[in-house]
Amino acid sequence: MWMLLSGQSTQSAGNLLSADERAWLNAHPNISLTMWDDYAPISFKGEDGKLQGFMPDYIKLLESKLNYKFKQVVPTKEESHSSGKRSAHEDVISLLADTQDRRVYWSFTPTLLSFPLNIVARNDAPKDLTLSQLNNMKLSVVQGYASQEFVQENYPQIKLDLVNNTCQGLQHVAFHESVAILTDLPVASWCLKTQGLIDIKVAGQSEFKYEMSLAVRNDWPILFTIIQKGMKAVSKSERQALQNRWLDQGAFEQSWMYSNRVWLIALVLFLLLSALIRVYVWDSNMQSNVLHRITNVSDDDKKLEQISDVSSGLTTRILILLCIILTLLGTLITTEQWVSHQDRVLLGVLVATLMLVMLFGGYKLGSIRRNEENQSLFEQLASQIKTRQMAEKSAKEQTLRLFKQQKAIQILTQTQTQKTTEEIFKEITQVSAETLNVERVSIWLLDSDKQMLECVDLYLKTKSLHTTANPLLAKELPEYFQFISQNRVLAANDVIAHPSTVEFRQGYAQENNIGAILDGSIWLNGNMIGAVCCEHTTDSREWTLDEQGFVGSICDVVRLTIETDRRRSAEQALLQHSEELEVMVEARTLSLQESEQRLTSVIKYAPIPILTIKMDGEIIEFNPEAERVTGFSRSEAIGKNFIDIFVVKESFKKAIGIGIGTKRGEAFRNVELIFKCADGRKIEFECSIVKAGKNGVSDVGQMIAIGQDITQKKVLQASLIKARESAESADRIKSMFVASMSHELRTPLNSIIGFLGVVLQGMSGDLNTKQKDQLGRAYHSAKHLLSLISDVIDISKIEAGFLEIHTESFALKPMFNEVVNVIHHIADGKHLNLQIDCSEDIILETDRKRLYQAILNVVSNAVKYTEAGSVTVEAKIINEELIITTQDTGIGISPSGLEQLFKPFERAESHLKIKTLGTGLGLYLTRKILTQLLGGSIEVESQVGVGSTFTIRVPVKISEQTLLNNQSILEDQPL
Repeated sequence: MWMLLSGQSTQSAGNLLSADERAWLNAHPNISLTMWDDYAPISFKGEDGKLQGFMPDYIKLLESKLNYKFKQVVPTKEESHSSGKRSAHEDVISLLADTQDRRVYWSFTPTLLSFPLNIVARNDAPKDLTLSQLNNMKLSVVQGYASQEFVQENYPQIKLDLVNNTCQGLQHVAFHESVAILTDLPVASWCLKTQGLIDIKVAGQSEFKYEMSLAVRNDWPILFTIIQKGMKAVSKSERQALQNRWLDQGAFEQSWMYSNRVWLIALVLFLLLSALIRVYVWDSNMQSNVLHRITNVSDDDKKLEQISDVSSGLTTRILILLCIILTLLGTLITTEQWVSHQDRVLLGVLVATLMLVMLFGGYKLGSIRRNEENQSLFEQLASQIKTRQMAEKSAKEQTLRLFKQQKAIQILTQTQTQKTTEEIFKEITQVSAETLNVERVSIWLLDSDKQMLECVDLYLKTKSLHTTANPLLAKELPEYFQFISQNRVLAANDVIAHPSTVEFRQGYAQENNIGAILDGSIWLNGNMIGAVCCEHTTDSREWTLDEQGFVGSICDVVRLTIETDRRRSAEQALLQHSEELEVMVEARTLSLQESEQRLTSVIKYAPIPILTIKMDGEIIEFNPEAERVTGFSRSEAIGKNFIDIFVVKESFKKAIGIGIGTKRGEAFRNVELIFKCADGRKIEFECSIVKAGKNGVSDVGQMIAIGQDITQKKVLQASLIKARESAESADRIKSMFVASMSHELRTPLNSIIGFLGVVLQGMSGDLNTKQKDQLGRAYHSAKHLLSLISDVIDISKIEAGFLEIHTESFALKPMFNEVVNVIHHIADGKHLNLQIDCSEDIILETDRKRLYQAILNVVSNAVKYTEAGSVTVEAKIINEELIITTQDTGIGISPSGLEQLFKPFERAESHLKIKTLGTGLGLYLTRKILTQLLGGSIEVESQVGVGSTFTIRVPVKISEQTLLNNQSILEDQPL
């Protein structure tokens, strides 16, 4: 039952804990569990040195529920938990009472054991004794237990006798060293039983109750949860079984047997003496009766039978008597707790008397046993003679059967190549029926779905008839199909009694009057493909092992027949396939010839030069277009080396590399080479060269070279490049002009803004309300104009190539704080929830000013176009790339607005367009900074009425290539 409970707990342990809890347990394989070794029967060390008791068994049950093994630790005598402090090596304590001091270090599970503390005293103590009556008296308590703390706090007048354990305290009570002991009854009962103490009783009960739990270190709350789940998984019946086993409180109850122990001992002694006298009388009578009956019987077999009967009856009675004697003696010995100190002398005399009686009885029973042994020799001799005769007869019959079976197998194997498969099947069924002397033998083959056995031949012996039977369906005979597919032979001596053939009872077996079945399964390539069935009719039959082996051999013959048939079919199919393959080869040869003719025509009339070259450079094919372009005739080119005749010095090294790479199987496309013509002209070709022909040695195989004259194309490209450079130069000059003019405009505008600020502050005199309003509008318009001019300057510098990058190493978090300081008043005015999620340890190496400008533009736009809700900014690093996501709950952007979002002077249409100032250059400038200056990108996703999400991606460290691309394009040009 314990193994069963453990198995059930283990099976459900996987569903008991969550994945995180199981992972936590796996990460902590050495969790210690402290368990006392001197708290019997709760937890104590047995004779074998191992812990036993209620708690060790309960912990084993808990471990099986959790599928986890704790590291059990036994504390030393110096360790105590009265103060509640936890040692470094302690994780779980079993058991511990819940006190206020201990909760500082421990978390306590629900109460596992609860005992009221009783006052245990000698039998002469008054009834219903209370603690208040023990003032100024000595009371034994276990040192370090919660009972000590209880008595000290509530009954300070009681003198405490501090003992190491309950057993020691009971000894003090028994030997008048203390008046009583305050303890729980299970532990006290255990001590009384094991130490043989008497004259002890329960004199009263205290108001204190032991409520003990498992204590778990309070800095591991997940372990506390795991242990609670394991305790809940322990059923009430399992827990009650442990309590019934260990927590017995019956040592204080004196039974009727204890009170009348002297009379019981006398009665047992009288019964034993009477039984031994009766045995002596039986011995004398039985011996005389045996001799009398032997002399009166003449036949030897009958004599043996009579002796066997007498000995059998005598032996049975003697065995019953011995069982009674041993049972009574065991009862007296195992109930030693009945006997007090005064009765131990009487018990010694009784045991000695019983030993003498048993010696005498053993002597008499020994003589009886010797008589039985003599008669047993006669019985064994007769049995051996009879067994030998039966074995000789069985061996002769088996030899005849084996000879007949071997001859049948020999006949069947010799005809395999001379007959058809159908004829061989018929011969197999007929020969098998004659050899096994059965009425019906049949061969069944399994269908492709393995759901039905189809009969290919059924032979009826008495009718000498070959026929077939209805198919056997797996869904109707599941037990039979399962057995035959897993076993070599099915030997059913009785169809109705065998569990795998009982399904035949109502149908197949009843219709054909079948009593016994011997079936063998046919296997091919590790799969069952059918069965051979031998059916005995009318009644049951016991199938011998050689008959079962014969059926297995018949199955092998059937398998061999099926393999031969399949091989013949495969050979015929292979022959037919070979003929079809020859036709296909002829057709393929003709097709290849036609393809070769078409390829020759294509090469001949192709409008581009095509050459076929050996791996060593020799030209073997030169089409007409190549003749026209190069001026060399086909006869002049064929047989010459390609590099020697065409490649000029400038392309010589490149052509050699292409030739080496082509030998390795590389393909070259759109490679530019300079060739020389027959008249000495140099022309540029765009060539594609691939390997064709055989693989293997480097000089075996061919190369196909296709070229196109791109001389005129190169001239045209050069002119286009010059035109593009002129246009770009003009555009840069324009951008330079705009940047310069914008810079000149910003200087007087700064003066206007400065003086307007001075006037508005009242430094030039007081202003009336109308003047302040008008000057304020002018001030804000000038600021907006300055912002527009600054954006235009930055855009112009970027496009003109004058905006330089200044890289530095800086932390991202302070930059976000600056952004929040600039825009927080707008968010506060709308009561928006502005959240920034950025780690303190994000360090970047890029242009701080430009990254700040881009982030400020995106976040300020999110705040401006969000009327209610929140704006969340999250920054994280993935694969050396900074990703900043700005998500708002604003008005959103329509699909048409997204198309125009990053274009200059474009603003998305919304009802906030008029209220919110803007030029349409912010996001355009942001994209320019991120893509052209910082090597990053910006993306946006939006839904009208829901909100928008802007994602900025920039490298953590700006690359050298980006810095190189951002250098002014005018640095190397004269002004």
